[in-house]
Amino acid sequence: MSGAEARRASARAASGLPQVAGAKVAGYVCALIILNSGDDPLVHAWHRVIETVLGIAVAWLLSLAPRLVEFKDPIGPEKGS
Repeated sequence: MSGAEARRASARAASGLPQVAGAKVAGYVCALIILNSGDDPLVHAWHRVIETVLGIAVAWLLSLAPRLVEFKDPIGPEKGS
């Protein structure tokens, strides 16, 4: 099954279910993994988990970068003027 066919099939399956938006997206992603991952969907799912955790870790580390920069003079209007 090609990627486009898998996306259409999972969208059709998810569209008929009465669910909240988050559950519908989760079902859509699960259907894509099952239909599009080949022989072993668990390996594909595990790789997605690793990529997600790595992305969260990189974003968290980048959010710490502004704390490493030290400004001598505060930027902005001076107080008391």
